[in-house]
Amino acid sequence: PRPQYLVAQSQVCYVRGLQQGPIARMGTAGGGQQPGLQHWAPYAPQQGHIQAGVTKVGGLLPGGPTLPYSATESASYGRVQVWGPQQGTVGRLRQALAQGQPVHVATHGLAVPGIAPHIWLVGDSGGLQAVAAQQLATWQAQSPWAVVAACQSSWGPLVAGQGPQGVAQGLLQAGVGQVLGHLAYLPEQAGHHIMQGFYGQLRQGQPLPGALQQAQRQYLHQADAQHQHPYYWGAWQVYSSYLPYAPAKGLSWWWWVAGGSILLIALRFLKPRTVF
Repeated sequence: PRPQYLVAQSQVCYVRGLQQGPIARMGTAGGGQQPGLQHWAPYAPQQGHIQAGVTKVGGLLPGGPTLPYSATESASYGRVQVWGPQQGTVGRLRQALAQGQPVHVATHGLAVPGIAPHIWLVGDSGGLQAVAAQQLATWQAQSPWAVVAACQSSWGPLVAGQGPQGVAQGLLQAGVGQVLGHLAYLPEQAGHHIMQGFYGQLRQGQPLPGALQQAQRQYLHQADAQHQHPYYWGAWQVYSSYLPYAPAKGLSWWWWVAGGSILLIALRFLKPRTVF
């Protein structure tokens, strides 16, 4: 099946007083603010809050820039069908998962105490929608794998014996075979290099865990001393479908057969021998 790549828009901060005009984009390919680079802000000035002289806003503005590196990431695998923010909706994601298509979701995520782990996509009505891990778990999915390139996409409340229950685990419960997620905040530039190496390895026939391992090794070989810190590469994790562990209520018949056989063999070798 042809992989589906859903990409969201960049998050942009507005400098107060400039909300209505072109601004310097935050979070660019260089990893920070570049005053000479002008873009229309992708988020409309609604439902914002002011912090340290900067207004962050929600709401979507058509035609805004997508997440950095999304073009080269999607091209690194080949045969990928790319859906921009207006087309890569919640309904599109659900349809792709149900049809068994591999999916890459490049978006924003959050998993903090008191808030259900979620990712952001455009809803079918056109506005931004938070898709919670519990909601994803109720979907019917047949995709062999999915990548959720979003902050904290595999983090969530800890459950004994199962680990954090985040967006990645929600997709597993829906039926996705394997999910690649991120435990912490996602550094965009380092994540881009990991994804390029990861998809390059997939093209060569590597399974998901092996592709990730090789991509991380390639990244470490190329990165400088500062960016070799695990913060930049170590939070990527591959999760596979599993059945929750349930202790056996009683010993099965084959346990008795196996135990009896072992006992007979032990008695045979421990039997005293007559010495002439």
